[in-house]
Amino acid sequence: MLGLLKTCKKLGLSFWHYLGDRLGIGAPERSIAPLATMTAARA
Repeated sequence: MLGLLKTCKKLGLSFWHYLGDRLGIGAPERSIAPLATMTAARA
């Protein structure tokens, strides 16, 4: 979880929004791209 938190911080994402999106809490569909996609785009 700490690694996920740090990655979200580096990408400028809210950890809690990302986690909620992955667990399906809130919005019915995924609105945040996978971290691997966003990390590759920044490289």
